[in-house]
Amino acid sequence: MPRSWLAALTLAGIAAACAAPPAKDRKPPKAPRPEPTWVVDPRDPGPALPPAGRSLFDFLVAREIPYPFPALVSAIARTVDRRGSAPALEMVLIPRGRSLQRDAGRPDFFLFPRAVLAVDAEPRALARESGLLLKDRLYLGYQEKAGLVEVISYNEAAGRFEFQVVRDYREGGKPRVVYANRALCMACHQNAGPIFARPLWDETNANPDVARHLAAERRAFYGFPLEPGVDVPYLIDNATDRADLLSAWQLLWREGCGGSDEEAVRCRAQILTAVLQYRLSGSRRFDTRSPEVRDVLLPALARRASARWPSGWRVPTADIPNRNPLRVDTRPPAKVGGGSAVAASAMPGEARAMIADLVRRSDVPSELEPLLPRAPLAVWPPPGTDEAGLERAVAGLADFLAQADLRRLDERLAHLGPARGTPRKTYAARCTFDESPTEGGLRRLSFTCRGPEPRPPGDLSFALEGRIYLDGAQVRRGSIDSVEVDGQDEMPELTVVGGQIRGDGHGGRVADLRMRQATTSLSPRRATGERVLGLSLSWSAAAGAGSIQMVDDFAHLRAAIDAVARRTTAGETDALSEKPFRRARILKDLEAELGLPPLAWCCEDATGLQAPALDGHPRDQGATAEPVKHEMFLRYCGRCHETAEPFPPNFLHGTPAEVDGKMAQCAERIYFRLAMWQKDGAGRPKTPMPPENALQGLAVSRADWPSHPDLRALRDYVGAMLKAQGGAPLRIESLEARGYDDLRVCLAP
Repeated sequence: MPRSWLAALTLAGIAAACAAPPAKDRKPPKAPRPEPTWVVDPRDPGPALPPAGRSLFDFLVAREIPYPFPALVSAIARTVDRRGSAPALEMVLIPRGRSLQRDAGRPDFFLFPRAVLAVDAEPRALARESGLLLKDRLYLGYQEKAGLVEVISYNEAAGRFEFQVVRDYREGGKPRVVYANRALCMACHQNAGPIFARPLWDETNANPDVARHLAAERRAFYGFPLEPGVDVPYLIDNATDRADLLSAWQLLWREGCGGSDEEAVRCRAQILTAVLQYRLSGSRRFDTRSPEVRDVLLPALARRASARWPSGWRVPTADIPNRNPLRVDTRPPAKVGGGSAVAASAMPGEARAMIADLVRRSDVPSELEPLLPRAPLAVWPPPGTDEAGLERAVAGLADFLAQADLRRLDERLAHLGPARGTPRKTYAARCTFDESPTEGGLRRLSFTCRGPEPRPPGDLSFALEGRIYLDGAQVRRGSIDSVEVDGQDEMPELTVVGGQIRGDGHGGRVADLRMRQATTSLSPRRATGERVLGLSLSWSAAAGAGSIQMVDDFAHLRAAIDAVARRTTAGETDALSEKPFRRARILKDLEAELGLPPLAWCCEDATGLQAPALDGHPRDQGATAEPVKHEMFLRYCGRCHETAEPFPPNFLHGTPAEVDGKMAQCAERIYFRLAMWQKDGAGRPKTPMPPENALQGLAVSRADWPSHPDLRALRDYVGAMLKAQGGAPLRIESLEARGYDDLRVCLAP
């Protein structure tokens, strides 16, 4: 080495050393920020059987499984409140969807569509029973030709949705309910709950072309509406979106406050207080200004959440892309996606077989597959670190209560009256009035009330607008827009249900009004829980004024929550422990503290129900694939394809000889799916197998799998089969050129 170069190198090293800060002053490099935590990890399905409790569907069919399907629909409808003349359930028909049963109707897809039902109505109020809260918590998919009902049903005790199947659901059959292969279900249901397409819901009979083909079959279709329009799938979509977030609210309730120590229990008690304030005040708001929320609850949640979930939450999504099944791809298979719609009017006189063939060829491209890993709906900051996040969580947890529950609590608080030592409050405002005649002989009195501006400290004022209809000295009806108290918009629209007009002794008049919440019929309440006793309006030629009287009967509910918190800390109940938010357990304890008569509560106690049964697995039933010969396929594909059912193709079910035959029949499609791992996401005409989300459970990383020796072994095994069948080395390009749907059919029914 030349001396000049050595000298230059030495000088450069000295300069670098001098420029660098002393070792003791150097800051260690920052650790990479962890990824946001999945609220529900799509790669971890959990146990197939319930870890606690049972599904709502189990309680619904505890005595019998009604048959035929319209009888089951009627049994569900009897548990919920009707909305006037509107149906209590949301129902659509999907002739060619993306479920495991999508081929079951072949070739008569429009004669045997999949019937999908969602419950989005409140439970029917019963005198001595709590009723089943099925709203957003029960979804059915019925395939008549397969004799099967797929069920997604909430489990209150476990705080999760369960996946179930009713098998042998056919004339002369013996229907039985079993818990499904959860790992298989979550390959598509990555949010561990119901999923539904985004608008315009073209797979359903909201699509006019689909409805037209269904009408041509001249069937009643179980009483489902033939042309529901877009309103019904829109409501199903909303229900699945709400259901999607139940896991987030349960995570906050269980882990956001900590364990079951006194501080954690007190934290949940404060959340429960906010939930009840929110629901009793018409789902408008809760008391965010209270010291308990600002100084205790928010800091406790933020401290815990920032340590537990420093990068926040990844919230899963219930949405999958919209897809039109009557769409034919006219481009090369490698560029699947798009095409032109085929209207029914363009096919006059065509036989049903031709329509079925058209639908059969409308393959599901990779970008529309529910198997494709989905990005989160959103990434939320750690819960409790901002007020908006807490408000969102309180509103979500409030949906774990039924409207009938709130009516019982509201009536009980009104009966108990103001708590001892809590005086009535009177709020005042100046009002202007406008009286005019209306049709029918009534007179309309419109009014606007406002407090002083600016408001002095401690001012008890309110603001509202409304109108009442007078019949002599009687107030027949009326409505009041949202009420603002103490400068905060706190109450939803109110309905005036009656009142009296009297003289004020000075030539003016006074209207004493009785009111209820317009949408819930509950008592008008502030966000603090205080109840409005009444509104008085006085007016004369000179001036007008109004006053609202309030009482704090919500103090009784605060005392009940405190008592349940003490009992939880003492181990006498687990209502406010780190178990899931359970409507039955929490309300049962609260109502006992308030002195309400006991109800028959559902659905916490599974005593009396038959033991839960797991959908049969071939290894539990004897003969199956040869463990040594098919070991690699059993490991990577067995969770979905080693079943007794034909959907998805059960090529690993049977004796070793039967499995060999099935794999030979399915070899082209198996090879195609395995080869998709060698393509990037944008260039894949089909999703690869095994699915990406299944890899974690197989102890393989997504990055390593495309070059993994086990993947090569799987491909080589099937490739050797295909070479033996065709006599020439196989190229994936030749299979792609033919198109996936034109490959040899794999175990068609």
